Amino acid sequence: MAHIKDFTERELIGELEELGYSVATANEDVLKKINQLTSERDVAVQMLADWCDAVRDNGTGWDDWDEHYKDADFRPCLIRNLIDSVRKPSEN
Repeated sequence: MAHIKDFTERELIGELEELGYSVATANEDVLKKINQLTSERDVAVQMLADWCDAVRDNGTGWDDWDEHYKDADFRPCLIRNLIDSVRKPSEN
């Protein structure tokens, strides 16, 4: 099987069209995925930054950062499925 880098642009367009994709549709799908991944990354980075700020500004006691833990562990958010998919099983 040839790698994408082995295709000329015209050959790649032909392969996509044979699979039922128009270049416009393929580009649109790629852009949607890029936007989704960018949003997920931004949410994750902001959650981590908020947690780090709380510990830095308030200390390491549970009451000082528990809301950020709850955001990451329990509350619905854009990256809830991603977080759940990489967590280790509970030892309880």
